[in-house]
Amino acid sequence: MEKLGKITDYTDLIEQTVTEETDAGAEKVSKVAATGYVVLLGAAFFLNLLVVVSIFGLMILAGLNII
Repeated sequence: MEKLGKITDYTDLIEQTVTEETDAGAEKVSKVAATGYVVLLGAAFFLNLLVVVSIFGLMILAGLNII
């Protein structure tokens, strides 16, 4: 009966360790995903701004008859 108690204790310990490691891994993945999303959002905003500035610059140059 004592061996059965030890096996149960080990099983509980393994289950607890696996749960903790899984939670930690999921937290890391979510942080990386959030960081990647913010970086992509920033890059998209920057490129959009670049396109808008380029279009306005061309319009101004065309208006001044430079082009």
